[in-house]
Amino acid sequence: MKILGIDPGVKGGLCFFDVDKGEFQLYPMPLIQVPTKTKIKVSKLTKKQKQHRKETGEDFYKTEAEIHTNYIANLMRIEQPTLTILEKAFYPLGQNNYKTAERYGELRALIKQHWLTKDYAVIRPQTWKAHFGIGSDKNEAIALAEKLNSTIDLRPTPKSKPSDGLAEAFLMAIYGKENYNQLTIF
Repeated sequence: MKILGIDPGVKGGLCFFDVDKGEFQLYPMPLIQVPTKTKIKVSKLTKKQKQHRKETGEDFYKTEAEIHTNYIANLMRIEQPTLTILEKAFYPLGQNNYKTAERYGELRALIKQHWLTKDYAVIRPQTWKAHFGIGSDKNEAIALAEKLNSTIDLRPTPKSKPSDGLAEAFLMAIYGKENYNQLTIF
């Protein structure tokens, strides 16, 4: 059985956990940069960009990160998880969290395509964190993941700090293994 744990944030991650082999594969949340409608002010351009703009008349636009759902779908086709666990996104009303809600919706729609996973469950962060006895401090998730698996590398790149998104994806996959029969499966 393979379990996929997903921390849906931009700094989130994916963990494919092969329960039978005791092996896991971690991926930082795959992102693509897409242009917005906001132009970059000429004063903020690099010399090379200014020269290009002078020669072509083209403007430069700001970009924003979006989840690369095609990449995730391809990973799911390759790994073929039996169970996918998606952390329920939290976005308080009254705050400008439409991008968080949009990303969460994209991931949920992707997972609902049952040809990518047999079962899926959505869990609140408080539920799986209470199971492990940790709070909302991101460093607690990193410490626990490293304690549960001494060989785990939670750095998205060799020079970066450990990622709480990768740690949380790993812990959700473990939670799925330990609580499979108690989950509300869709």
